[in-house]
Amino acid sequence: AMPGCMKALTAGLVPGSALGNALPPVPVSPDVWDLLLTYGAFRDLGVRPMSGYYTKFAQVTGLPDAYVFSPAKQGTAAPPVDKSLAGNELVEAANTFICWLQVSLAWLNDPKFDVASAVLSRVIPGLAKRVDWCAFQGTGVDDLLNAGQTGIFVDQAIPSYTPALVGSTNILALNRVDFLNTVGAVAPAALQRPCRWFIYPGFIPKLLQLKDGDGNTYLLKTPAETHGEWNLVGFPITWASQAPALDQASQKIAAFGEPSSYLVALRQELEIMSSDASGFAQVIRDMRGIMRGMCQTRDASGLATLKLAAQ
Repeated sequence: AMPGCMKALTAGLVPGSALGNALPPVPVSPDVWDLLLTYGAFRDLGVRPMSGYYTKFAQVTGLPDAYVFSPAKQGTAAPPVDKSLAGNELVEAANTFICWLQVSLAWLNDPKFDVASAVLSRVIPGLAKRVDWCAFQGTGVDDLLNAGQTGIFVDQAIPSYTPALVGSTNILALNRVDFLNTVGAVAPAALQRPCRWFIYPGFIPKLLQLKDGDGNTYLLKTPAETHGEWNLVGFPITWASQAPALDQASQKIAAFGEPSSYLVALRQELEIMSSDASGFAQVIRDMRGIMRGMCQTRDASGLATLKLAAQ
């Protein structure tokens, strides 16, 4: 995807100007979308394209029952009305994710400087990192880091399992039962569909030490062993660098569940722009990448977190 993006950006340079002096808004949507999913751990959540600035998504809080009629009863009676389904619509205006760069004009005016590669290698990972933060640790505060979005590890509606055993205040004190009890905290209906873990990658060395008995009974399996993805007690893992990173008492260290239970709605459009004027004193030019989207829990019962015991 990177070569396609760079080609589109390079083609968008203003003819006759020094390379990189001006970049108009350039839609490189398909390639940028692929790059965002490459850099962002949110790719394994319920990613959905937003068709417009305002988009409605169903927020599931229950499932209806279905009924069946035998041939003798078909057409003779109406099925019972299921009134247990409770649901809402998420009607949200898309937030604006923005990555702002300042680039030296000495670089931009150099014909040998690859401005397209430089912009993409900074802007795309920066945007993906912010989406990951909002999806996993967003606090719900309406500020420039969260924009009112609440992450999986913070949402109080998502159930959390805490080991009852005294001393389970760090990862090395956990066992298979703790991880399986976290799986059990997810609604059974969600377990019918493919589920996975979301964990900070810095925990890999500690998780690799956890065993369930003698011999090769390690709870965490590497790709070399599975010939595929990392695996923890039978379920695949997404390593998310924006997940909680503290191995301390009372901290959440893992999330588990059915990915589409958390919504990451994104417009499949991105603008990369350059300022019309440079910073004269600093000899710089401002560049920015903008995309729009929204992160929000869709079905809290389809997710659960694992929280270490208190002191």
